[in-house]
Amino acid sequence: MSISSTTEKPVILRAQDRQSVVRDDEFPPVRHFIDGTFRPGSSGKTLAVVDPSSGHTIAQVADGTAEDTDTAVAAAAGAAPG
Repeated sequence: MSISSTTEKPVILRAQDRQSVVRDDEFPPVRHFIDGTFRPGSSGKTLAVVDPSSGHTIAQVADGTAEDTDTAVAAAAGAAPG
């Protein structure tokens, strides 16, 4: 994965020919996936995911809170068989 110099968004590249494998618009939104849907984090904040080998930001993820965790746990408990 690298960062596009044009859009500054993550791009996944093939090692041998450097052709883009995944388009920028194919990345999921910066939200939590809870109960089958993408939801914004309750804090509204995001965190950068940084490649430690280069220091480049490769993605942004929603900053989860205790409230987001409680929502996810409740959804999982509701989906679990009796």
